[in-house]
Amino acid sequence: MAGLGMTLQTPKVLIEPELDPENENGHILTELDETDERFKEIDIDFKNAGMKVLKLEMLQNNHLWKRYATERNLILEQREKIDSGFKLNERYLYHGTSAKKSYICDEGLDSRMSKEGCFGKGIYFSDFPKKCIKYAKKGKGEDSHILLVRVILGEAKLVQQLLYEVGWFPDAILRNLDS
Repeated sequence: MAGLGMTLQTPKVLIEPELDPENENGHILTELDETDERFKEIDIDFKNAGMKVLKLEMLQNNHLWKRYATERNLILEQREKIDSGFKLNERYLYHGTSAKKSYICDEGLDSRMSKEGCFGKGIYFSDFPKKCIKYAKKGKGEDSHILLVRVILGEAKLVQQLLYEVGWFPDAILRNLDS
């Protein structure tokens, strides 16, 4: 941890969560306190956004971890065949949601449950937690969350909003958006 906040850091090596085999939920939700380094780094991001962390919980789910690790390895294998110098664009980003915590703990984020956004249906992330507030506020009480998520990004594309608004936006560009 570098004291920069989480979104400015490159994620470290993947480490499989150690869950008790007797755990019938398949996940552990642990509250982190203010002395934890991860709490401090997330707190930096929130302070930079003019916000305060009220509660911080860490989710560890073996099933979701295995899905992520498998997808990550597939991307690396495929891209390294094409470009031996390929570097995975992996980041920590925030996501606001009003989904029930139990659903998130069990199933993770699911694009099939998302609503239409600026670039179509999908799961949207931000490096600035304040952008996530309006999505989290759609929930009531316990069902309002801003999540810090480890994300594999595609290749960035510059989208010129004005061109899109006037209807001049080639279909070829839209088809090539992958994130």
